[in-house]
Amino acid sequence: MKNKKFLVALAENVSQMPQEDIQKLRLIFTNRRAIKYFLKEYRSIKQGVYFLPQCDTISDFVQQHSQLKIADELSLIYVLYNCYQQVWYSHNPLGKDEEKETFEQFYFWGKTILSDFDDIDKNLADASKLYITLSEEKEIEDKFDFLDQNQKEILSQYFADFKKLYSAQSSLQRNFTKIWHCLFEVYELYRKALAEHSLAYSGMIYRDLVERLQQGSESFGDDMFAFVGFNVLNQSEKALFTHIKNNNKALFFWDYDTFYTQSSSNEAGLFMRENIKAFAHDETFSQNDFSAIENNDCRLKIVSSTYSTEQTNYIRSWISNLEKEYGKSLQQSDMAIILNDENLLPFVLKSLPKTINNCQTKVNITMGYPFKFGKLYEQIADFLSQAGESDKTIKQQLGELTQFLIDTAQQPECEPKDKQACFSSIKTIEQFEQTLDFIDSELPANFVSKILLRLLKKRTMPFESDATDGIQIMGLLESRSLDFDHILMLSTGSSNLPKVSNTITFIPHSLRVCFNLTTDEKKTAVFAYYFYRLLHHAKTIDYVYSMVLSNKDAEEMSCFLQQLRVELQKPIKLLKLPRGENINRTTITLPPKDEQTIEQLLSGRREGDEKSSYFSASLLNSYISCPLSFYYERILKLKISEADEDYTYRALGNLFHQAAQIFEESNKSKPINTCIEESYNLLKDEEKSIMVQFHKDIAASFLKDLEIYDNKKPERCFVAAEREVVKTIEIDGQLFRFGGKIDRIDKEGDKLILCDYKTGGSPEKLQEIEKLFDPNNKNRAKYLFQIMFYAWLEWDGKPIDVEVIYLHKLKSSHYEVKSYTYNAILHEEFDQKMRELIASMLSTEKTIWETLGNDNVCQYCNYKDLCSKDIDTENDD
Repeated sequence: MKNKKFLVALAENVSQMPQEDIQKLRLIFTNRRAIKYFLKEYRSIKQGVYFLPQCDTISDFVQQHSQLKIADELSLIYVLYNCYQQVWYSHNPLGKDEEKETFEQFYFWGKTILSDFDDIDKNLADASKLYITLSEEKEIEDKFDFLDQNQKEILSQYFADFKKLYSAQSSLQRNFTKIWHCLFEVYELYRKALAEHSLAYSGMIYRDLVERLQQGSESFGDDMFAFVGFNVLNQSEKALFTHIKNNNKALFFWDYDTFYTQSSSNEAGLFMRENIKAFAHDETFSQNDFSAIENNDCRLKIVSSTYSTEQTNYIRSWISNLEKEYGKSLQQSDMAIILNDENLLPFVLKSLPKTINNCQTKVNITMGYPFKFGKLYEQIADFLSQAGESDKTIKQQLGELTQFLIDTAQQPECEPKDKQACFSSIKTIEQFEQTLDFIDSELPANFVSKILLRLLKKRTMPFESDATDGIQIMGLLESRSLDFDHILMLSTGSSNLPKVSNTITFIPHSLRVCFNLTTDEKKTAVFAYYFYRLLHHAKTIDYVYSMVLSNKDAEEMSCFLQQLRVELQKPIKLLKLPRGENINRTTITLPPKDEQTIEQLLSGRREGDEKSSYFSASLLNSYISCPLSFYYERILKLKISEADEDYTYRALGNLFHQAAQIFEESNKSKPINTCIEESYNLLKDEEKSIMVQFHKDIAASFLKDLEIYDNKKPERCFVAAEREVVKTIEIDGQLFRFGGKIDRIDKEGDKLILCDYKTGGSPEKLQEIEKLFDPNNKNRAKYLFQIMFYAWLEWDGKPIDVEVIYLHKLKSSHYEVKSYTYNAILHEEFDQKMRELIASMLSTEKTIWETLGNDNVCQYCNYKDLCSKDIDTENDD
């Protein structure tokens, strides 16, 4: 199966269509950025003269088929204000000394009503039933017969709570019920008033198109449609897709991965599971590989900083590491910085180096550069802050502001980007003045100034070197359908990812669920999808979060990251950024490597020593990776507190290994769940305290997969599980003990088979024996070193098969357990390298414990602050 980036695969698919089909084809995307990337890929494939397919966003497509025009927010709320007043005061006449609510008072909660109406229409909800007033709960059965039983129960609970909550006589409670009673009437009057002006809000246009399609008054001729990269579909979009599917030729291109669509508990696949079922893939496109997450070798890293702005200190290190690892193959256009908090953007831009791979750094800010970060915004804010004190009309003051911007742009020292900001602001002011003309009502100057500033604050300035060239800086939303090789995602703490605040609405949650409206749970699922889809084709992803919020509260990593660490079952590196200035590593004195420290190492590991210990595979792996780190951990015994997550994974490993031993030793007669429970009872109390049913389920799943794997090998017989092997070997005239626990030993005929279980990590390939001992080998196979070490201990002159079984991979059709034969030739090489390793370890020829590890090892070392090696990126001055 093909594993290609989504838009690359799409471009190839479309380019192979007949020319007459391409001329009739309309591709509908979720956003304009995806269109740019698609066209880039399409042009790179086609040669000579060719027809470019028509591409639109879904919002543009819907707008094109409507005679209504989406109005600006201020106009929409003003029309709503007039309709609301008409309905409200017809039911609630003014009392003596009471005054009507002003537009300024209405504006901010009018936005809430408008948002509710928009949601109702986009999801084709029946407003007459939604805003109905039930005098008795039993009316649910009669008036809500379109709901299923579960929805009716939710609704019954809502009205029971509603009755309790609003039975009191506070003014707030009375006003809410009065407002609720008016809202359907306001809804109907409002839609009618907008239509009379040929205006609409977004949801109204969606609903209008769907209703006209259902009535037969709108059609799309013989056009072909392709819907690309959608995830959550509102009810209008579902109706639109269904109509086109039934009446035109419709193709659907879904961007997903089976990692989350086949897991009902993963919210990232919530909507995609429905989409694939309702709107099947294009047949040829379905031949692509949709299990990329499980099968790729994406390197993941989670980085914590103390404060939010300190996250950007990591950017240069991120780029420098990529330059070292990928060399000239590293392209800026393959790199993306994802911002979950746009307030970091100015700090990000300042942190970028001037060059990447000796080429000038180019930047494209997909989201645009927020106008609020520019000095011009501050000048406009100062100007408007005095609006309420002036005797001039607001129109006159806006005219003066426009002239100020013109004068500023005409100054010789005004840079091109500042001129662009001036002219963009003038355009916004002109549009705002047109809105004031439409309103045709005198509004307080302070209120008008506040609204104008809000409009300007939302504006963004283009910030592009080229449409798809340079490092891409974008929000998570803008990354839809796009794939990058190297991703740095900032602000991945729980407060920003997912960034779902409680919905401000007049429609209670239970009603939202019953009427298929937007809920916070759905928003979270949307963010989960955007988060997980970036894993599809990336080579590296670095997630950075701050541990302290601006209000000094503690911050945790996002629940998505925590979920990823448990479910992905791949190695994820953890790194903590140091506070403030980097440590001057050249001032650190490295520990001496002398007879005393060597004696500490050997104590208990020599034949005849009172204390019984041995050289294990993990100890030797530690020394090969870095002698200095080995000294701190194994000789000095300087312990670094273990993260809760790491301890949990270790406890999970213990739970499985003991359960597997119980299962095998019972000749697989004991039920798997019984083995899990018996293993759980053997855990230490502190391990039990962090184990929940979820971890038991994972261990049980691993054991079941292992049983299926074993059943495919009937020629094997079980010998032992968790067998401790200790062997005394003479090296340079001294007798040393070597040992370890072998997870499982099988036998096939006369041949031993040594198996090592791994609950995480990526499969390794056996290179030359020499590379297993090379500290500078970035891809050193530590797991294979361990199983080869056990074969070295078990060697009796006969070949031994060794296997590393990656339990989390057993379900995958792409994974096959690789078996290697440890024979006489390998044994001779391994034995020689082992003797050289021990000799190096015990030699005092080098007078200090030095670091030999590569930067990949150093980056995540617990003792890097006690090391003289400089692994930090140098700053450009």
